[in-house]
Amino acid sequence: MAPASTALALGDPIRPVQYLGAKSRSLSVLLKVLADELPRSSAVADVFAGSSLVAQGVARDDHVVGAYDALEHCAHFARALLGVDRAESDAPPQLDLGAGQAEEGPWASWLRRERRAVELEDSEELLTISRSLPQVWRPEEASSELAEMFLQLTPGTRPAAGLVAPLYAGTYFGLEQALEIDLIREAIAAAAEVGAIDSWQESLLITTLLSAASECAFSAGKHYAQPHRIKEGKDLAFIRGRILSDRRKDLRRLFEARLASLYAVALPEEGHRAGARTLEQLVREPEALGEVEAIYADPPYTAQQYSRFYHVPEVISAYRVPSLQRINGAVTSGLYPEPAERHHSRFCSRREAPAAFVDLCSLASGRGAILFLSYSFTRNGETGNRRSIDLPELREIVAEHFTEVTEREIPLAYRQFNAGGTSVAGRSDAEILIVAKTR
Repeated sequence: MAPASTALALGDPIRPVQYLGAKSRSLSVLLKVLADELPRSSAVADVFAGSSLVAQGVARDDHVVGAYDALEHCAHFARALLGVDRAESDAPPQLDLGAGQAEEGPWASWLRRERRAVELEDSEELLTISRSLPQVWRPEEASSELAEMFLQLTPGTRPAAGLVAPLYAGTYFGLEQALEIDLIREAIAAAAEVGAIDSWQESLLITTLLSAASECAFSAGKHYAQPHRIKEGKDLAFIRGRILSDRRKDLRRLFEARLASLYAVALPEEGHRAGARTLEQLVREPEALGEVEAIYADPPYTAQQYSRFYHVPEVISAYRVPSLQRINGAVTSGLYPEPAERHHSRFCSRREAPAAFVDLCSLASGRGAILFLSYSFTRNGETGNRRSIDLPELREIVAEHFTEVTEREIPLAYRQFNAGGTSVAGRSDAEILIVAKTR
């Protein structure tokens, strides 16, 4: 397989994966506003940390950061890149991964077939493999060995013989890539279990693995709402080129290169904190934040539940067998876990969002903290994805909890992910940073 691009900018905050809503283009403005409002070394909590980009930027501006997110893999991002509990003596962690995937075992014939298709640049064969590769949710062509493996995948348990390959090979990843992800994730778990790596090293390795996997993902924008769809009657010209370029990426080499890069940009231990916590948990246990001078929040604002875009990295992070959601007996095109196994944010519901924002404002005002709140809106009133709360209502909620509220507009040109008739022509979006405090 050919190596993929591995370049990461050293010395600056980075996104370990492609992440919807990451503040790459507005980070400098956000940091300038925080610098104007806060003295150096202030304690700041980022309660929707996501890719950890903002938390990294705030930490690099000499603030002490607590980074929290509902999703476990996002907590790994923050822990790794903020250097949470990083020992001074921590060297780049090493894993014994062996020489690579051997052409033996239950996947052998399919692995040889995929390798040959990649070698011959046969995109049509790769599409055929994608349609027919046996999976736990599509076992029709499974050999007896694969069928036995699938039967051992009990929801809620750790897999005995791989998880990513029987769930996502042929869709989000090539078979060889999926097998490599399983091999690396199992090696991380084994090293952690025997104490060969500490908690920071474990998070760094998981972050690195998810970064490499994201680079290989056969999906729009490298997100995980669903893989590219291969169906009859669809113009597959773009898909043919994309599946070849994605499948030929060498997951192992990409992982090794990314590990060196992420190790180099991760911060040293400076008292930062990170954890997988929802806003609701923080509201119930505000002492978990410690003493904070500021809370930064960038919650979701549409009906699109963000966990839908990141269910695959969440499954890889937890590495437990999910129960796949089925509708009319068929799995979803995105291979989503059952709704009960995915985080659902109140901020994405027009009915529940107002109360969620009341809780957020109460948390900040109750801790005596300045609230820095990002809000995105559209000037022309059309977005293709209605906001869960309108700006006037949000302003009223904020004003009820704080005595001094200002706004800073940050114009942005958003990339659209809606397709065809659901996209909005002439869309003109912007972002507001609301700064709320009590004198």
